[in-house]
Amino acid sequence: MIVMGLSHSSGLSILKVASRRDRMQNTNCKIISIILTYLLPLALLAAVNASAAGQVQQEAKNGLSTTTFNTPQGQVILRLPDDMRAGDTITGTVIAERRGSTEPIAGYSMQIADKNTALSIPVFTFVAPAAGSMLLVLKNSSGTEVGRAVIPIQPASTAAPSNLVLPPFGQNGRPLMIPGKFDGDASNTSVTIGGKPVDVIAESPRKVVIQIPPGPNGPTTITVTEQGKTTTGAFRNVGVNLSAPKTSLMKGEKTTVTVQVSGLQGIKQNLPMDLVTTGVVNMEGGNTQHITIQPSEVQAGGTASLTRTLTGITPGTFNVTATVIVPRK
Repeated sequence: MIVMGLSHSSGLSILKVASRRDRMQNTNCKIISIILTYLLPLALLAAVNASAAGQVQQEAKNGLSTTTFNTPQGQVILRLPDDMRAGDTITGTVIAERRGSTEPIAGYSMQIADKNTALSIPVFTFVAPAAGSMLLVLKNSSGTEVGRAVIPIQPASTAAPSNLVLPPFGQNGRPLMIPGKFDGDASNTSVTIGGKPVDVIAESPRKVVIQIPPGPNGPTTITVTEQGKTTTGAFRNVGVNLSAPKTSLMKGEKTTVTVQVSGLQGIKQNLPMDLVTTGVVNMEGGNTQHITIQPSEVQAGGTASLTRTLTGITPGTFNVTATVIVPRK
């Protein structure tokens, strides 16, 4: 699935608050790990996140396992496949940006699978360790540890990966997972959309995750080449834009969120999309909605739009997410 979230730059704000229950669950996981060795990887993950005191966030979606380290200098974002198994060859990418700018953080390194990797190298390959967990340790230019996290590693599998499945569409500017048989080494993988190369974010023996380009929107082609074997298919680059005139609301105050989807010219099938609102508002029709855009609703130029009224419950900000659902064959 492909997610479009609103931030300050796109007109809405995001507010995330850890609950007391979450902190209690992390502590419970740590205690259980002492009693049950079977739960060790999950307990380590909870303990590391708890000790990081908000300095490390982890998320799994769009085929990626993303770990974000917040440092005094800026953010370090590590992106790996979310299906790593023992013995897999794995390709990942890292972004290290200074706070308030796009300049890289100099001199940082990360221990990945017991190997130090300089963050000046944005794409790296390694072999996943034995089943259980993999420790990530971030170090600054003086070699001092500034953050750590744990990623689960699944047991090795003898099952053969499925055949390559090209997705029919993706959302511009977002990650897209392509399942299939790969070797985990992105150096011999290339992907183009509309004949133009796109970035490979991560790769495992069972999938590759790419970054969809920002445009142009509409029908085009996608081509994947893995170890000299090329597969090409039809592809649609879909754009999603969300906007609202107000970024926060008082109690009882209203605003309107507009969702505009582009690149739909010539569609023959319905386009499913989830619309979810969180925060201190109520959305017209419910805060979680499954929406279907039908071909008859597409306007000239290949766009379709919808609006929803938001009403403030208490003073504060809110988050609206539009998720275009990519079918899996």
